[in-house]
Amino acid sequence: RRTHTTGPAATPTPLSSSRISRSGRGVRQSFPSPTPATRYKRYEMDSTFAAAAAGGGEARGGGAGGGAGGELILHRWPGHWGLPSLSPECIAVETYLRLAGLRFSCEDCKTPYASPSGQLPALDQDADVVGGTVSDGEDGVGLRQDPSTATYRITAHLKRKVRDLDVALNADASTRSLLTVYLALVEAKLAPATAYYTWVDRGRFAKHTRDAYGRAFPAPLSYIYTWLWRRQVVSQMPGYDEERVLLGVADAYGALAARLADSGGAYFFGNVPSSLDAIAFAHLAFHAHSPVGDAMRGELKKHPELLAYVNDMQGRLYPGPGS
Repeated sequence: RRTHTTGPAATPTPLSSSRISRSGRGVRQSFPSPTPATRYKRYEMDSTFAAAAAGGGEARGGGAGGGAGGELILHRWPGHWGLPSLSPECIAVETYLRLAGLRFSCEDCKTPYASPSGQLPALDQDADVVGGTVSDGEDGVGLRQDPSTATYRITAHLKRKVRDLDVALNADASTRSLLTVYLALVEAKLAPATAYYTWVDRGRFAKHTRDAYGRAFPAPLSYIYTWLWRRQVVSQMPGYDEERVLLGVADAYGALAARLADSGGAYFFGNVPSSLDAIAFAHLAFHAHSPVGDAMRGELKKHPELLAYVNDMQGRLYPGPGS
């Protein structure tokens, strides 16, 4: 299922009749493009928001309305739990694209093996697939400070070759440092909390995560694959327990609420969006709406400004079901 969008406003564009190529576990397979009967949804961009998005970064190559050198296709986990995607990382990349006002398509993948890179998210730009493992020594600043993540590499690519949301903030050393600090805060506090309650917590995994991520597979594969993915996440989070996670969440919520109040605008750095808005919104929206985030909602409700921020961002960027 592919949805064409331009930033927060979706602009239906005709799909080519050519066949698109996907890969899974090193084997490339071709699938026909969606038939003309595929339904697309159109959204109108708020003029004030459009001006802010247009001024939020430096366009390269393709200009404000498109990518550098070709169509951008985001391969993502499909939407679920009232969210644009099951994965906060997919939400972060898509939010970056929408805040930057870029035209792109979304390809929903029910498994990571349907992605061209074998991971989700993945970004395809004229058969140049971004989102695999980042090699040692590769430069770039992304939503994820961990260079091994697909989100890091996709965002680094967008910043270098398409549109850099942070170009205005990077011009000032103190603001650039502040941005780096808050990005690190989100990665150190919110991202582990999201992973913990999605995968590590046994009760929530069994009740919600296993069904959501395994529904594309028949039994027993739906149990085997999700168990393998859970085991991988657990191995990456030694020493984490619920007390540590909740303390980190409380610190992060408080700091982000203060940052938002100090900005005096709709975003964390005023009236122009940044990469912090993309990654913070992804985790905050996940905490606010997913069933696995219920343990964090009590703390989140102590900061109504953050809930208002999530609702405002979701209303403008994802204005309807299937957006």
